[in-house]
Amino acid sequence: MDEGLTADIVAAEAALRGPSPEAWFDRLDGESESLEAALASALEHDHEQGLSLAGAVWPYWLARDKVATGRDWLGRMLEASEWEERTEARARALYGAGTLAYCQGDRDPSLRFHTESLAIAREHRNLQLEADALIGLACVSLLDRNALVMQQHAQASLEAARAAGDEQRVATAAEHVAAAERLEVEIAAAAEPHQEAAVQEALDQPEAAPPA
Repeated sequence: MDEGLTADIVAAEAALRGPSPEAWFDRLDGESESLEAALASALEHDHEQGLSLAGAVWPYWLARDKVATGRDWLGRMLEASEWEERTEARARALYGAGTLAYCQGDRDPSLRFHTESLAIAREHRNLQLEADALIGLACVSLLDRNALVMQQHAQASLEAARAAGDEQRVATAAEHVAAAERLEVEIAAAAEPHQEAAVQEALDQPEAAPPA
């Protein structure tokens, strides 16, 4: 296993999720075989390292249209470590798995992964991981088209990110709060014609005869 590559990727987690990850994505394009070998070795010998690696590299899978590959590796790592310690590395891997599932419109696994990630984040009192998991749950609510719940999760994520002093996560959460507000307006606008039609239908009904 390429220990150097693994260590570099794990250390670069923030960069891989940041606004300018292209240099890292290009590097991983050239080291895809080494990445696969590192994941396979970790799956067999070191689950915690595997969770850290997969939990850091998932944005690359998403950006390079390798979502199915990413979901497969994350799923295998999470399953192999299911009865082991609930670590922060597991929370990160769960967030990645939930996000990739969301991107494929796969609601139930996304909800399950993000819910567990949130629980672990709170066990460790890690506000950054808590902010991430809450954004994941907000996205699940977007799939449900539930603007109220989406806004609640996004607002809670914003508060956690602010408490952590993490400006990147603050920006992400603020975007999702705004998205929830747009969804609420969209749902309300879509409902108006149906409401008007229902009112008109009621008005068009003949009056009921008075009781005898």
